[in-house]
This record gives sequence, C-alpha cells and structure tokens, in this order.
Amino acid sequence: MKSLFLLALCSLLVLSCKKSDDPWRTNFDHYTPEDYALISEYLNLPETPYSYNIEPVRHLAIFGIIPTQQDADMVTLGRVLFYDKSLSSTGTISCASCHHQEYAFGDNKSHSLGVNDRASKRNSMALGAVINFTPYYDVTTNGPNATRFFWDNRAGTAMEQIREAMNNPDEMDMNPHQITASVQAKPYYRPLFEKAFVGGAITEENIVTSIRSYVNALFSGNSRFDQAWINTDKVKLEPLGLNPFKDFTQQENHGKSLYMINCAVCHGPTAANPLVSSGSNGLDLQPVDLGIGGVNGLTKDMGVFKNPPLRNIAQTAPYMHDGRFATLEEVVDHYSSGIKAHENLHFLLREPDGNPKQMHFTQEEKEAIVAFLHTLTDQEFLTAVKYADPFK
Repeated sequence: MKSLFLLALCSLLVLSCKKSDDPWRTNFDHYTPEDYALISEYLNLPETPYSYNIEPVRHLAIFGIIPTQQDADMVTLGRVLFYDKSLSSTGTISCASCHHQEYAFGDNKSHSLGVNDRASKRNSMALGAVINFTPYYDVTTNGPNATRFFWDNRAGTAMEQIREAMNNPDEMDMNPHQITASVQAKPYYRPLFEKAFVGGAITEENIVTSIRSYVNALFSGNSRFDQAWINTDKVKLEPLGLNPFKDFTQQENHGKSLYMINCAVCHGPTAANPLVSSGSNGLDLQPVDLGIGGVNGLTKDMGVFKNPPLRNIAQTAPYMHDGRFATLEEVVDHYSSGIKAHENLHFLLREPDGNPKQMHFTQEEKEAIVAFLHTLTDQEFLTAVKYADPFK
C-alpha cells in the first residue's frame, strides 16, 4: 500500500511540473482520439510527435558543436506557429515566408517581402547556415559569448529576434496582443499548447518560446562534407584542412584546400561556426547601410556586419546583407579582385601596407572553391518532413 501511495505521489509531481526538454519523454504524450481528429482537420501531424533528439556527432563535437535537446511537443507547436500566416496583420505572411526550407530556411529574394508586399531592409539570413542554433547562438549554452541576431547584431536572443520579426511593420506587423488573440481563435492550437505547456496557456511568451524551440531543433549536419570528413579522417583533426578527402573529387579537394587557406580564418574550418563574428569585407568604399555601427553608433562598427556561417550556402542565393550577388561565382570574384578599401575593412583582409588583400584566384581556383561550397549542402535537411509546412 505504501509503495502504491509513493508511486501515485510521484506521478502527480511529474504531471504538476513545467515540462522540460527531456528527450526520453514520449509515450504518455499521445493525443486523445478527439484531439487528434481536431488537429487532423487542419494539420498534417503524426499521431505521435516526430523525435527531435539530436545525437552529438563526434566529428562536430570536437569543435564544440553539441546541440541542446528540445522538447518534441514544444517543437511541434513551434513548427505550426512558424508556418502560420495568421500571425501577420494581413494573414498572408508567416515566418516561413522569409525562411523557406528549400533555401535552407533563407529566401531567394534580395529583400524579402512582408505584409502588403513591403520590402525588408536586408536579405533574410538563412537559418540553415549553421549546423544547429544552440551551440552558436544560444545564451543558455554560451552566455555573454553567444552570437547575436540579425546582420547588425541588434537582437541578443532568439526570443528578441522572433518578437521583432512579428512586430516589424515591414514584416508580420502584429503586436503581442493581436498575435495571442489570433492563436487563441484557432481550435487546433488548444491540444498543441496543452501538450507543450502544463496548463496549456496560450500566451505571447509561450508562442515565442515554442517558435524558438522549433528553430533550435533544426539540424543540418549530414552534408557531403560531413560524410567525406567522417569516412576519411576517422575523426582526427589533421586531414580536415589540406589533406584530401577520399570521397571528394580532385576539384572539390582543391577547393577545400583553398577554402582552408583563404576563407576558414574568418568562416571557420567547419563552415558552421565563424571564427570572426563580424567585420567589413570591403563591399563598398562609402556604404549606405551602416550595419552594426548604425545600431551602436560606434565609428569602428560603421559599415560592419555579422560574418555569416556557410552551411548550405549553395541554396541561399542571393548573397551579402543586401543580396547584391546573385551567384557564388560573383562572391568569389569579389574576394578575388573586388575588395574595397573601406576604413573599417577587417585586418584579415588587409595587406601589411593597409591596402585590400585581393586573393587573385585563377579561374580554375574559383571553380574549385565553388565546387567545394556545394559540398556543404545537406539534402536531407532541405526536404525533411519534420521541418516542413504542416498545414493542409
């Protein structure tokens, strides 16, 4: 009798606690038949949520890329919210309108269009440019060293970034009260919130938290680069840079070597965690967009922008903060001979005399670098159903 009492007490304690990101928690979260029938009227969701557990990958973990596990029900809710156009003032724009899965959760326009076809001020950053958000952006994992959001670093956390996109008049143009009211009016959200949050409260805080969980669950670590890296070096560091990968073509290996010599010093050897967080790459002598300096007012940051990760880069054209380059070939041309002597040009792009450090790539080298950049594409990530639009 005593053991039964203790078992019942423990069960009550588990059910009364706020849900945590426990990767083992699955079976007791199935929907009731009535709730699943309601959800299925509107959404293509599995009866049991997809698993979003991300097993640490050793060849990435040695570079500190260890994703934080996310709660499956919270991610499922966040996925629905991410694709829900009713979260915009016109009912026509969702988060996914500027972050398309097929473009590595970026956009194929130089400036994304928000409500009433209002153009955003900059090119949408691809969420799939990183392997996973949490090792790079998450303040819980990285503290004050976490990378900030937007091209100009104006948002310190994913929550701030999501709220700004929702409230921005050129994007979704909805205030927190309107967003909450819109979600509360949709019948399919009730069971989803009840699974994601104890009590099932539909609040602005819970809405933003869920979207953050979905974004944090995105994982793109199965590119040809990753596969060839594992197959070649058996998780030793030495061959990553200059030694060839056995599964790469001669051109791809040539491009990899050129990347490691010329590009990795800023963008990182994994092309996922840049070693330089921000800088001017000499796009303009007199930039109109002041970037980070336009936010903080510091002279040293005028014309300086975030240095983006490069995973899935072949899917995310056009390039740069203003989408000025339509192709990777144009990007490589810029670094080969087009770097301008901007006053805040990063020192790694300067010669000892202070002039821009043009790379002077040959045509063969340019083609090899582009071939290597294509190996950073994770095809599975671009088509994974668990990240896709769930609406019928």
